[in-house]
Amino acid sequence: MKKLLLIIMAVAFSYSASAESKNGIVYVKAGGTGAGTSWSDAKGDIQAAINDAAADFTARKDVWVASGEYSISTAILLADSVNVYGGFAGTESSVNDRVKSSSKAWDFANTTILKGNGQRLIETKAVFDLETIVDGFTMTGGNGTGSQLTNAGGAIVMRGNTTVKNCIIKGNTATGNGGAVNMTGGTLKDSYIAENTGGAGGAVYSNPATSTPALIYACIIEKNLANGTGGGGAIRAQGTASQTYMGNLLIINNQAKSTVLNAGGALYFNSVNCHISNSVIANNSGSNVIYMNGGEMGNSTVVNNIGGIYCASTTAAINLGNNVVWGCVTTDGTTATGISGTGSAACVVSNNATYTSIPAAYTASNNITLPSNNTNGETDGKMGPDFVKVTTFKGATDDVALIEEIHTANWALKTGSPLIDKGMTIASIPDDIAGTTRPQGSAYDIGAYEYTAGTGIQNNTADNGAIIYTEGKNVYILNANGIKVEIYNITGQLVKSVIAGDQNLTIDQPGIYIVKCGNYAQKIQVAR
Repeated sequence: MKKLLLIIMAVAFSYSASAESKNGIVYVKAGGTGAGTSWSDAKGDIQAAINDAAADFTARKDVWVASGEYSISTAILLADSVNVYGGFAGTESSVNDRVKSSSKAWDFANTTILKGNGQRLIETKAVFDLETIVDGFTMTGGNGTGSQLTNAGGAIVMRGNTTVKNCIIKGNTATGNGGAVNMTGGTLKDSYIAENTGGAGGAVYSNPATSTPALIYACIIEKNLANGTGGGGAIRAQGTASQTYMGNLLIINNQAKSTVLNAGGALYFNSVNCHISNSVIANNSGSNVIYMNGGEMGNSTVVNNIGGIYCASTTAAINLGNNVVWGCVTTDGTTATGISGTGSAACVVSNNATYTSIPAAYTASNNITLPSNNTNGETDGKMGPDFVKVTTFKGATDDVALIEEIHTANWALKTGSPLIDKGMTIASIPDDIAGTTRPQGSAYDIGAYEYTAGTGIQNNTADNGAIIYTEGKNVYILNANGIKVEIYNITGQLVKSVIAGDQNLTIDQPGIYIVKCGNYAQKIQVAR
């Protein structure tokens, strides 16, 4: 049997050389008229600041941009190893001094907005020799017009050794490839990418060039649209020259409007060089939700979509391992679908949990068939996946209440889930989407979340019906409206006390805590 192989993404990017220590900063403020030597002497133009920083290549200066709105009438052209940071109030002396409004990487208290004025926002002309960072911006209103790749990359055109992180990329368009981002290499991570529209790849289009792989990691990709025949509501990835690696993504409420079979409401893979792991793909819509003409998916959770996983090729290798595919339906809204397609023995499906069985032509082993309901109790004896909190509808939506339902869903596993300890070992996936080390039990769990004892447990005995679970620093409390909740550390000191609604609390210090919810108490572990 073939084994799923997802190359460790950090290793895959070992080609990237980092810039040397910087020797100076060029400062920018909206309306600034100075030389850029300090916040009080700031320039007003980002491109001019980049040009100044690049003029002395040995200095490797940064550009720091204060909060405010910057109208972009000509796409900003990045320069090799000149890092550009936003999110400053205009008084800081370190990048780490920037204030966040929450634990989200992109949620800066002081927002630096790049707003398109008939143009793309940022572009690169060629692969950089050294890593070049764009960090801390809100990018909106870009339309894919610039000097590079016409009608593609609504907000950004990225090439090798470009890193975009801690950004909001929202409300951009391109008639061609990549409503928000077009990548021929580089790293896109820790960002929120939403409400963009592209012909192929509503949010991101990846087609890496030779020796410049692309990495898309730890992003929320939400409510994007692919409105051409190219598909991929969230991401379209392809290319034979190099690899696209995707991991720890939350891909929700995206659509591909194409009526052709290869829509891919969430993802379109057109190459064996496409890899995704540790991701949640929920409530997206297309004639299928993931179109695979080759590629790999491991330890991911594909749930409540309109459209299933469609394996298109009879010859290109397709590997699916440790995934759960549940609650998905065809475009009629009622007929169940899971993993299907024209595939053959070249499609290897191992240790997956699906509602609807695996096609007989595939190379299949150790798969689990699930019932249609989430919890136990099917008359045929099969157990439901037992997710902590599911959405109650299928596919994408514009309804505000249903969008909130998507946001408050939790696809972690409860105690007793049949997905616990049923996966195979995939050495290149050592952690889950929340950073928990795999395995926690005797084997890997199936899906994006690794179950940890004491988390994701539904209170089935107390009369208040509360659900309490943790994810990273967050403690989630569900079904406890109006009940007093108290959190104590192991010394008995009260840390938090609230009257609960459906909410999450942040505990900054990792460790063991006791949560008291009405007449019920539960031990939890808060991770770093």
